[in-house]
Amino acid sequence: FRYAYIVESKYQLESMKKELAKIEETNQSLKIQLSKLKSLDRIESVARTELGMIEPNLDSIIFIKSPDFSLAMQNERKQEKTTREADYGALSVMNKINAIMNIFN
Repeated sequence: FRYAYIVESKYQLESMKKELAKIEETNQSLKIQLSKLKSLDRIESVARTELGMIEPNLDSIIFIKSPDFSLAMQNERKQEKTTREADYGALSVMNKINAIMNIFN
C-alpha cells in the first residue's frame, strides 16, 4: 500500500513539474510580448498609423489659462487644519478621561 502511494505521489510530482515548466515558459513568453507592446517605438508607430496622430507644430498648439486653484488649496488646507485640531481635541479629552480613570484604579 505504501509503495503504491509513493509511486502515485511521484507521478503527481512529475506531472506538476511539467505543468510548472509550461507555465514558466508561457510566463516568459508573455513577458517578452509585454516588453514589445510597451516599446515607445511601437507606441509611436501605432499612434501614427492606426490612430492617425501627428506631432504638434507651433500652429497646432493652443495655450489656455488654467483656473486659479490657490484659493481652493487654501480652503482645503484650512479644512485639514480644522480636522486635525478637532481630532487633537478629541484625543486630549480621551487622555484626560483615561488619566481620571487611572486615579480611581
